[in-house]
This record gives sequence, structure tokens and C-alpha cells, in this order.
Amino acid sequence: MTISRALSRAHCAALCAALLSSCAGVPNTTDMHSPDPTTISEHIRCELRDAIIGLLNDRIGYNQGNEQKAAELTRDALYSYDPPDAKDDDDRDEKRAYHEAMAFDQFLTRDFDHMPDPDPELVQIVTTYSKMTIGYRFNFDITMTDTADSSLDLTSVFTRGTLATGFTATAIGVRQSQDAWNQFDRVDLLLTNLPTIRRCNSFRSNKTQPQHAGIVYPITGSLGLRSRIAGFVSKNQAGNLINEKTDLELLSGLPTKIVPSETINMIFTTTLRGGVNPQFKLAALTGSNITQAMLKAQRERKDIHSVTFVLQLPEVGALVAETRSAQEKRDRKNLEEQISSQQNQLDNEVRRQEKTNDIKTIINELSR
Repeated sequence: MTISRALSRAHCAALCAALLSSCAGVPNTTDMHSPDPTTISEHIRCELRDAIIGLLNDRIGYNQGNEQKAAELTRDALYSYDPPDAKDDDDRDEKRAYHEAMAFDQFLTRDFDHMPDPDPELVQIVTTYSKMTIGYRFNFDITMTDTADSSLDLTSVFTRGTLATGFTATAIGVRQSQDAWNQFDRVDLLLTNLPTIRRCNSFRSNKTQPQHAGIVYPITGSLGLRSRIAGFVSKNQAGNLINEKTDLELLSGLPTKIVPSETINMIFTTTLRGGVNPQFKLAALTGSNITQAMLKAQRERKDIHSVTFVLQLPEVGALVAETRSAQEKRDRKNLEEQISSQQNQLDNEVRRQEKTNDIKTIINELSR
């Protein structure tokens, strides 16, 4: 009896040990077929880039005379560009990325101020926000838990009867890893950077798209970054965004450096579970026999992913909303002066014409 029990316990422990052997290492992002943190961060940068381009297209096309230019700078139009002299797919990808980089470089350095239908608001937005910086803080916290429960039912036959005994064993393994890093972009460089364009194009073509990424990890789906960027611009254009200040600085109203900024935090928690529960039954024979064995295994992975965006403009000498208001007042004053000048010219022309008519009338009277 003692020998049978010892053997059964040893067998049960062996089952648990076999199941938990994978817990010896540190969890990595290939477990349970999930996209890796690097790919996730690249997806986020590409979504942010698309958001900026979309908002820029909306502003370019605001004046009807500029709609054609806006259509040329959409992501769909630039991605569908087919170089006529491409040698193969790789060469086509390279030339397509170069074409997009040059298109945005030309717009940001010249075209925005030379549109078919001039737009002072577009000029102000490009001048202000093309130098906006974007800081990223990525943090990936991964915890893997493996649980194994095993049991054995042992039947022993004696001359005076049958004795049934059961044995159970449980093993739990936990492992954790963290990965964190910072990145930095500037809007004009994000739009014209060749490696970034190539990577975003590869995502668009699904060449490097993680399988089921949108299902397994919400963070690789759309994060709604377009509305975040639009919100930053809207708040700054009309609401005078400033940099973070201490309570004393904020309440005192003392002049300090003005650096419009906003911090956006996003946290995503994803829990993945998988398990197996095999059972075995054997007919009892003479002696000591295993009549039933069960192995219950479960793996749980909990990922806490967070990304922090810091949107910031270069130091400005005055609040943006106040600067825009002053400029609008100057533009309105110039317009009124121009209208007044044109009206004066028209009045002078009318008076001149009236004098001319009076002289003609006098001459006609004298000639009679």
C-alpha cells in the first residue's frame, strides 16, 4: 500500500512538472500568438501619422479652389502611386515611399503658402503645427500564470475486499516581464521620414499585419488618435493652451515661458486564457491499478499596456488664440481700409464725371 501510494504521488507530480516546464523562462510576446510590443508601437505611430494627414487634408480642402491639392495628398492617393519605371515590388515600394516623402516636403516648405485659393488660416496652421513635437512613453507589463491540477484514483484488491484511494496535486507557476521605452517625433519629420513611410505602407499592404491583432489586442486597433490631435489643435487655437505650471505660477499670473502642451494617457488591459482537461479511465484488474486519471491545465496571460502621448509646440512669444485674434483684427482693419479706399476712388470718379457732365452742359448752352 505504501509503495503504491508513493508511486501514484510521484506520477502525479510528474504530470504537473511536465505541464509547468514552460514556466522556467520569462514570458515573451510570441506566447499565445500575440503581436509584439515593437509592432504595436509602430502601429500607433502610423495611426497618428494618418490622423495628422487626414486633418491636414480637411484644412487644405476647406477652400474649394484647393480641393485638388487636398486629394493629391491623401494617404490613399499617395499609397496607390505606381512608379512607371519600377523594376520589381521592392523597387516600387521604395519609389512610392520617396514620392510620398517629397510630396509632403514640397507642401510643407512651399505649397502651403502658394495655394491656388490662398488660405491665411492654412498658412497659420502649417506654420504653427508642423513643428509640433510628439513624445511617446510605451510600457508593456506581461504576467503569465500556469496552473496544473492532476488526480489519480487507485484501486487495490485484497483478500478481504477492495480499497480505493485518490491522490491530487496542484502546481502554479507565475512569470512576469516588463518592457518600457520612449520615442519622439516632430510632425514635419513624421510626414517626410522614408523608413516610417515604408513601415506604414507595409502595414497598409498587410505584409506585416499581426494575425487577429484587432481581436486579441485592442491597442493595435484604432485608438481614435485623430480626435485627440484635433482636440489639441482646437483647444490651442481658441483656448490658449499653456505648459504645465505649479499652482503658484498659475495663480500668480507672472510671465513665464509659453509652451502649449497636452498629455494623453491610455491604458489597455487584455487577459488571455487557454486550458485543457483530459481524463482517462481504465478497467480495474487484480492488484493495484489506476482506474481514473485527470489532468487539468490552464494558462492565463494578463497584459497591461499603456501609452502616453505628450503633444507640445515650440516656445511661443504669445498665446496662440490671442495672436490669431490680433491678426484677424488687423486683417479686418486692412479690409475695411481697402474697401474705404475703393469707395473713395469711386466717389471721386462719380464727382469727376458729374463735373465733366456739367461742363458739357455749359458748353452746349453757350453754343446755342
